[in-house]
Amino acid sequence: MNSAHGDGSDGSERRASGRHLACFAANIEGEDSAPRMALIRDLSATGALLFTQSLLKTGEALILTLYVTGELEKPHATTARVVRSGRRRLDRANVWPYDAAVRFDEPLKGLDAEIEKLAALQASLWSEWPQGG
Repeated sequence: MNSAHGDGSDGSERRASGRHLACFAANIEGEDSAPRMALIRDLSATGALLFTQSLLKTGEALILTLYVTGELEKPHATTARVVRSGRRRLDRANVWPYDAAVRFDEPLKGLDAEIEKLAALQASLWSEWPQGG
């Protein structure tokens, strides 16, 4: 199913826990695929929105390796299912032409402080970025 806006947002909040709007690196491994990179656009304890380079199937089981602690040697592995996916708008697709919303099989635990810290850092850097090119 395509997202309503084609950019990964549909204007509604479906998560049961707070989400962090920032970019987080991840590796994903699907049922029929080798591990590949993804970009997490927003993250909560119960799910995430991924930007990907290939279309994921709704219902597909994934193994995700999340790099949210700031230490590349200490990633967090979890499992999830794709609840929706689709093509992003062409003017926003760039390197990541697809998006996929996933629900974690078990809520993330013990990462709230790290996720909030990284999200805050990214927000502060973005606020200092020159607007308009």
